[in-house]
Amino acid sequence: MKVAIVSGGQAPPKEFLQQYRDWYIIAADSGVHCLLEAGIDPQQVIGDLDSIDSQDLKILEDKGIKIKSFPKEKDETDTHLCLLEAIRLQAESIHILACFGRRFDQTLAHLALLEIAHDYKITCSLVDQENKVEFLSPGKYQVSKDGYQYLSLVPVTESITVSLYHMKYPLERENLYRKKSQGISNEILDQEGTIKLHKGKAYLIHSNDKKR
Repeated sequence: MKVAIVSGGQAPPKEFLQQYRDWYIIAADSGVHCLLEAGIDPQQVIGDLDSIDSQDLKILEDKGIKIKSFPKEKDETDTHLCLLEAIRLQAESIHILACFGRRFDQTLAHLALLEIAHDYKITCSLVDQENKVEFLSPGKYQVSKDGYQYLSLVPVTESITVSLYHMKYPLERENLYRKKSQGISNEILDQEGTIKLHKGKAYLIHSNDKKR
């Protein structure tokens, strides 16, 4: 199952959301607004409902869309609760949308969700028009260009040891450090490259300077 979680950050354009029509969609609280604006009904809405528009809430109730309400004072963010539901549903792939912008604390919290999904062996990405962010632990990864110009590796641990093949700046068991920026703005030469992460953990970021 492919699951799209729509958070409450900067809303994606309607045309961007259309590619997720056939996914199982979970909206985090006010994240439902951009879906309804795009004519897309989520399968579930989850959160404390503190930021959802009253008109949107009425639409959801009239349509019989499943709503899971939680107390405002809780340990998890609304998006975290959505992720836990996606894990419960045994999702194989998760895209978290509307996850950037507005509040940087929420953006950092979203990065932590990637590691939670990774622990469950679920492919999870933070996605908008310009960026796609994933979490990597030691292993071999085939990465597709998929319309993105740049590929960057940002260490989560103090350092990583990595090999990169079929890229503009190839590496062979090179150490990259969290306090340096040498892993930024690489490029896949053809349509697919290979990453071997020998040691450490990192964020893999696909990005463009312009909207796709």
